[in-house]
Amino acid sequence: MNGLGQVAFLQDVPKAIVVTDGEEVAVVADVGTEFGDGTKIDNMLRPAPDIDGVGRAAYFASIAALDGPICDDRILLSGTNPPLLLASGGGDVEDCAFIGVEGEIPIASNDAGSAAFSGDFSTPGGSVDAV
Repeated sequence: MNGLGQVAFLQDVPKAIVVTDGEEVAVVADVGTEFGDGTKIDNMLRPAPDIDGVGRAAYFASIAALDGPICDDRILLSGTNPPLLLASGGGDVEDCAFIGVEGEIPIASNDAGSAAFSGDFSTPGGSVDAV
């Protein structure tokens, strides 16, 4: 919960990221949310989202590939349309900054629009686990 009394959570059916203050409910992203490059969110199975002091939710999402490999795991921040991309990675794509995210470790966000998360990061010597 943030200082405004809002909470963010992952809704199961339909799969969506929801922000509420107990009275008003807003869906900030859902399966099918599209990006300018034609990709779209196809899954949200990661840990619970986090909400910052101004009501933006940071969350994990998987992205549907169009014509080939992409960095298909993303950490996104609501508040813009489409959501702001904070980090991307996943799969066997060499240009991705991280290879995967830890499914049991939640994301944490701050009012500056940054997020902390755990993942396997790609380095010149291979991959390393990091937070």
